[in-house]
Amino acid sequence: MCFKKKYTLLHPEEQPDYSITMQNYNLDVVFDKWFNDYQVPMDEWDYWRNKIEVDVTDTLSYPAATWDTPNGRHLAVRPEYLNAGIIAHEQAHNSYALLTITDKANFAIDLEPLKKTGIVQYLFSVNSYGLSNPVESHAEIYRYISVPLELRKYYPKLFP
Repeated sequence: MCFKKKYTLLHPEEQPDYSITMQNYNLDVVFDKWFNDYQVPMDEWDYWRNKIEVDVTDTLSYPAATWDTPNGRHLAVRPEYLNAGIIAHEQAHNSYALLTITDKANFAIDLEPLKKTGIVQYLFSVNSYGLSNPVESHAEIYRYISVPLELRKYYPKLFP
């Protein structure tokens, strides 16, 4: 695929850092980096820090995950993958979970033309994981390129 305009990912992928272990990780530092690098509204910091249960664990067989619990949302991440990009991706899943069924359907509709042009097309040409389903599209767009203005309404608590 040839692009007339050169695009770059606003947030390139970070490699795992195997020096980070269960004994020395610092969740606060990573959250602060995510808040600042992704310009998360300060009014929402408490929500992301305290309403989402976050667990750093070396028992996952994959880098990170989010899911519903009886008490709300849960995020788990392996220590070596504890970085702003992984947190951004997983918190985008938590943001997506706040959408109504109608909003989720509308996100998929509004995303479709963006897949064929500009930075979204470029993202999915270099990283096709986001094409697997709308939930992953939502998370990958936020993680790597921020979010086109047309889609920001589908990212509650991540934009003003």
